[in-house]
Amino acid sequence: MSSSIISDHNGWSAFRASKPSRNKIKHFAIEQWQGEYHLIPKMNESDSSFRLIWMTAGRGACMINFVRHEISRSTVCFIPPGSSFLVEAGVDSTGFVISFSRDFILLPPDTGDQEFFRERIAELTSISIIEEAEALREMEEIAKFIQREYNQYLVLRPDLLSGWLKIFLVHIKRSSRQAGKDPDLSKPMLLLKRFYALLEINFLIKKMVTQYAADLLVASRYLNGTIKRLTGHPASYHIQQRITLEAKKLAIHSNLSQKEVAYRLGFEDPGHFSKFFKKYAGQTFTEFRSQNSLSF
Repeated sequence: MSSSIISDHNGWSAFRASKPSRNKIKHFAIEQWQGEYHLIPKMNESDSSFRLIWMTAGRGACMINFVRHEISRSTVCFIPPGSSFLVEAGVDSTGFVISFSRDFILLPPDTGDQEFFRERIAELTSISIIEEAEALREMEEIAKFIQREYNQYLVLRPDLLSGWLKIFLVHIKRSSRQAGKDPDLSKPMLLLKRFYALLEINFLIKKMVTQYAADLLVASRYLNGTIKRLTGHPASYHIQQRITLEAKKLAIHSNLSQKEVAYRLGFEDPGHFSKFFKKYAGQTFTEFRSQNSLSF
């Protein structure tokens, strides 16, 4: 069996149009595949969806922001909004694709666990391995409940779907902790987490370590030293890499010229951008664009 579920429409929704106004959020979907599978989405700047790619059987690969990951049974790939990604699985593969927006995970809006699940999303890593057999069985049951509810239009459908999704995320968190992958919640790690969050929001307008240090209320030397101790690279390296990543994504997923990409990324001088890209990408913008395509 061969299947392909490249969804580039805006029709997938957990709601009917006739529902009350709080039900107008249209960012949730679940699909199950069985057999050979390819997902090569078009980059869409307005797409605010998170995606969970869960392979339950077989083998394949997932490339997230130009980093290739081999995936097999019980592998969950987490893909944040705005990421460049590809997924390919073999003929004997099965799995689920769950897409959701940040607003959807926070339904219903009148509960007190909003911050908890914001943190759960922030803590998800690109690849999670679910090692416990019991956790795998429970997750599959939850996924089936989600899919069953998604295929119906009953009372409180959005709230139930959001609730099941939260339970699914908690299972991923728990299994990662059992596997010894729970993130260190020390002050340095919290600083790193906050730095990454600020970088993701501000990399187009803030390109200096001093700017992030000021936002984080720490000295630039302390920020650079802490991040280098935890990652092997100073804060400046991560800023440069995030800008380079965005340039690569635009090179592959857009028809913008090199000059237009330079301006999009905040470079006033296209020549400066050209030197920057070659230094940190290892080749010229034109070479990178011509040598890379949406394939493994």
